[in-house]
Amino acid sequence: MAVRTTPALVQGILLKDYDAKGAPALDPFILTASVIVDQLTLLTNPTQQELVERWLAAHFYCQPDKPYQSRSSLGASGSFSGQTGQKLESTLYGQTALILDTSGGLASLMNRAVASMTWMGKTESEQVPYYDRMG
Repeated sequence: MAVRTTPALVQGILLKDYDAKGAPALDPFILTASVIVDQLTLLTNPTQQELVERWLAAHFYCQPDKPYQSRSSLGASGSFSGQTGQKLESTLYGQTALILDTSGGLASLMNRAVASMTWMGKTESEQVPYYDRMG
């Protein structure tokens, strides 16, 4: 799997939300975004794939370190943007990735239901063989 974007391009959209001196490397966030873009099979334009990957990487970077919505310097206050549980809509970067994905694949991934199965019957040792049930 090859990533489509670069740390420099992601930094270019993060601007003030990324401190190149103290911030972590962007590679893990780019890799995460790349895995998701790989799943968007209807998004076939390479330029569009790179843009979605770039904005998704910025979104994932901001998840553990939310960007400031407002700041104050001498009063030492601040508020952070986004809320947990809003999925991609929790950051401007995720919202932009949703807009750039004209295939609708990201929205579909966010809203899909996860199915699971659980065996509610008897364990194998408790089961009666079919030929023994006919009486």
